[in-house]
Amino acid sequence: MKTKAQVFKIIIALCFLLFYTPRVPFTAFVSSSTSIRLDTIVSLLTSVLIISYTLTKKLTKGNLFVFLFAATLLFQGESGIFEKAATFLHYISIILFLYLIVDIRIYNYEKLLKKFNFFVFFNVAIHFIFLLFDLNYSITNSLGQNNIIGAFGILHAPYNFTLLVFSGFIIEYYLHRKLFTPKTLVLFVAIIFAYSRITFGATIICILFIMYKDGLLKAKNIFSISIGVIFVFAFQSSVPKSLEIFNFFKTSLSEDPSLGMRLINIERYIEWLDFSKILFGGGARAYTLFATQYGQPGPFDNIYLRVLSEVGIVGFMVIALYLYILFKKMKLNIQLKTYFMFLLIFGLFNESALSIKGAQIVLISILIIKGIFNNAVLSKIK
Repeated sequence: MKTKAQVFKIIIALCFLLFYTPRVPFTAFVSSSTSIRLDTIVSLLTSVLIISYTLTKKLTKGNLFVFLFAATLLFQGESGIFEKAATFLHYISIILFLYLIVDIRIYNYEKLLKKFNFFVFFNVAIHFIFLLFDLNYSITNSLGQNNIIGAFGILHAPYNFTLLVFSGFIIEYYLHRKLFTPKTLVLFVAIIFAYSRITFGATIICILFIMYKDGLLKAKNIFSISIGVIFVFAFQSSVPKSLEIFNFFKTSLSEDPSLGMRLINIERYIEWLDFSKILFGGGARAYTLFATQYGQPGPFDNIYLRVLSEVGIVGFMVIALYLYILFKKMKLNIQLKTYFMFLLIFGLFNESALSIKGAQIVLISILIIKGIFNNAVLSKIK
């Protein structure tokens, strides 16, 4: 039991080390544009520890089957062997980390929450300061541009940042059952000024769900929301890009460059498919064969289609069944249901929940939400 707790503490410590590790590139995979960075090395170490511990100390038939099944599907295709191995280790470590979260019974959730909250507001403070003064520090070389610190804190781009901020927002709300506190307002403003329409839209849907479940959808609250929407329509030429989501009611979706790029990638995906790929996918990072961003191979920006492109319908169903069994054992509370609602919507237009740092943000958030929202732990925190 003591060894189990110690290993889990090391895994959590490595996750936080990864959070603070900058995107410093060293080299690229052979015949690939994918760079090897300082943060990817820390992520790889974390993955190896999770996998080795789970398969040696927590080996089950289900874990072994998913491990071998994923290896069979991900190691097919045209990507280089190092890319296949790195992708495989990353994906399997995410699944097995979820298994460990379900399995863990006792943990110092109060301390974990304090560390996580510090990281959230640390990034929010950097984001506002660097946004206000239009500052940014990045490393640019033959491997591309990697933002070290600036807008979006130390998380390089908007999606991991907004994923982090929403995670902090949902935890803060459910701790106090109040939508309007200084912390929730700061986090909500950070989401608005993170220039991510999908995150803003998903956040609004989740807030409405929270209000409905908590009986807060009263006439005065509906009136306040309506005034806010009217304000956005009236001044949308000067509001952040996040609020341009309301343009969807006035403008054809095909005219939006960001959505247009996603639609083109879906068309290319359909053209790329054949019967074998529909069933079993094209292996690790298969989406780079057809998905582009600004003329370069890039992410699919749809987590479901990304997984389908790599492991096909068969692999997708096996993973979905395994996750269903895990979540059933976890006995989802309303807090986790709300968080998963956000992730499901978020995944339609983004795949950060599978990215380095993004995946760990989600996993740590699930651990915190699962752990603190029971009466014993929650009473201590309050």
